[in-house]
Amino acid sequence: MNETGRLPNSMTPLERTEALYKELIGWYGNGSDKELRAASKLLMVALDRLRAHAGDDWQSLVRSYMVILAEDPERFRKMLDSQRGESKTDPEEKSPKGTAADASDL
Repeated sequence: MNETGRLPNSMTPLERTEALYKELIGWYGNGSDKELRAASKLLMVALDRLRAHAGDDWQSLVRSYMVILAEDPERFRKMLDSQRGESKTDPEEKSPKGTAADASDL
């Protein structure tokens, strides 16, 4: 169980990422700029994975998120918030039909 009181497998991927961010901050202890350093590590990994898996258009995807965040922070916050919550399902759990959860459920 983590500080949210939820088990990792009951958390959405975004909630798990946020929990990892908090864990990284703790790892830096009393170091300076620990929030920035933790966020930078997550960004570095995310950029590397986007480059590897999003094809030639990965930079466009990154730019799109950056534009939304810069020009419409409320929209970006809503995008983040939509990825939280108990309505999301773990892909390892079975759906009522006995099949794995659909990717659109994530």
